[in-house]
Amino acid sequence: MNLSLHDPVVITADYPSKLTTSLSYGHSCALAISPCGHYIASGLLDGTVLIIDSWTHNVISILRGHQRPVIGLKWIYSESQNLKASLVSWAKDWKVIRWCLDTQDPLSINKYVGGVNSVEVIEINCEIKSDNDWLTLVCANDGLHIIKDGESKLVEDNSDEENRGSGNLIHSKSFESFIIVGTSKGWICIIDPFKGVILKWIKVCTGLKGFDLMEDRIVVNSSDRVIRQYNIQQWKSLPIEQWSLKLEHKYQDVVNQVQWYTVKIDSTGEYLCATTQSSGGSNHDLYIWETGMGSLVQILEGPQEELFDVDWCGRRCEIIANGYDTGTIYLWGVQIDPKWSALAPDFEEIEQNVQYQEKEDEFDFLGEVEKGEVEDDEMIVVDVKNRELKDARGYKFIKGVKINVDLS
Repeated sequence: MNLSLHDPVVITADYPSKLTTSLSYGHSCALAISPCGHYIASGLLDGTVLIIDSWTHNVISILRGHQRPVIGLKWIYSESQNLKASLVSWAKDWKVIRWCLDTQDPLSINKYVGGVNSVEVIEINCEIKSDNDWLTLVCANDGLHIIKDGESKLVEDNSDEENRGSGNLIHSKSFESFIIVGTSKGWICIIDPFKGVILKWIKVCTGLKGFDLMEDRIVVNSSDRVIRQYNIQQWKSLPIEQWSLKLEHKYQDVVNQVQWYTVKIDSTGEYLCATTQSSGGSNHDLYIWETGMGSLVQILEGPQEELFDVDWCGRRCEIIANGYDTGTIYLWGVQIDPKWSALAPDFEEIEQNVQYQEKEDEFDFLGEVEKGEVEDDEMIVVDVKNRELKDARGYKFIKGVKINVDLS
């Protein structure tokens, strides 16, 4: 049913409210939701990558190319180009594979001795319609590599400072035309992917377990059991030499002192979710905070196993995560009950029979003037040619992705 026909209170929900379903298609090690929210990519323990339809929850495509467990997945999609979506996967077999989802064949395969921790993709040309207009940054154990046109180049670091853990780069995110990378020793570095050089290093904590970036906020998960939120809005107006981190909020469980596993910001940057590590056999819940005030707004009931990888789709108001022990995929969302009375605005749903009472003027004949006024009030101009710019939740419409279904 169309979203606009449902209860507005449910449709305008900012975050999920309950665990809705779970999927068991092998042992899932990595997850990623497509930009349009139609598909879920799941990397398995045996190296297989599954594409799951998020509406029917059925597997529609199987990608085989890795021989070891998949570490991470990244969707590539350009709204400005008329290109089919593709997917980047990296695994413990040291390979980084970019997939063509139309033919289910690899577009490129790169191997890095020592392993790969993270991969980030950035668009470099919005005007030329070519599959080569992408830069792929790979955080390998031997340093940073940039892939363009199938060729890999090592990123230069001209600084002579102390070792910042560059051999153990754990995460990367794109910001404007730069890429931000975090290290296990608590440093983040800003990289110019076009020149292939590291521009700046910033110390954020003693040990960095992961971070996420959205809009004007960056959230850092540190090893001291505290999640720190920084404001980087001033980065857009200042030269890179003056970039610094402004602490906004700290998130922690003061009572239980739990260690956070994964952090994720929603697509609007207004909410943050985090999963917890082992806490004595109890359920591993999902915590959601509001980033503006830094207040806890929801604790979603989780399974009895740790949640390893997390992704958040604001268009569907859905959070997905996979279990560390069983590899089960868990989905939290908003339970929407069909409101069929919305298809007939003059009717309403009733629980039991109600005796109809005729209105006093219900069958009165109207004069020509009064009849014309009523018709003018009821007339609504409907544009059937132009597509609406936003959906019922206020998100901008983006072109959906079409993937050939694997029937084998």
